[in-house]
Amino acid sequence: MKLQGKVALVTGGARGLGRAYVLHLAKLGAHVVINDVDLNAAAEYDEALGAESVMAEVEALGVRALGVQADVTDKAQVDGMFEEALSTF
Repeated sequence: MKLQGKVALVTGGARGLGRAYVLHLAKLGAHVVINDVDLNAAAEYDEALGAESVMAEVEALGVRALGVQADVTDKAQVDGMFEEALSTF
């Protein structure tokens, strides 16, 4: 499956399985919006983790990445996340 020109949004994308999904989607050619409630929480434990690290890996694959900190249980934050994603991509 090729995803060139598409944009994917991954919640929990700065760490764990979300991070793995982000990288897989980027390898398939999708630009990726990386959402997490705390974009840098994982970086406190390991500098190779966290949104900045994931964004750098995505961009090294030749696609764009956007990190957006938002709590998906808060409608206003989700609306803001989509507004930022739509204005970026």
